[in-house]
Amino acid sequence: MARRANPTRAGGARQRLPKQFDAADHTGPTLQSVYGGRTLLGFLISRGRLGTEAYTPDEVSIGVFSTIKAAADAISDSAEQWRAAS
Repeated sequence: MARRANPTRAGGARQRLPKQFDAADHTGPTLQSVYGGRTLLGFLISRGRLGTEAYTPDEVSIGVFSTIKAAADAISDSAEQWRAAS
């Protein structure tokens, strides 16, 4: 039996992707690298409702932040402090 397409608001039809490709069901943490040019400044890991955790390049946690921008700014600030101390 053929699978029926789901109607969209525009009145057209679209076929639903298999469940393994459905991004809305993704619940695991995501990892993003933060670079300044070619230099690795740190990592961002999504913690779901808790927010986004920021890490230094040597995997030391900077903290958990409510927004991705705040976490990325914390990584940038940490890198600047490290450069100033060197």
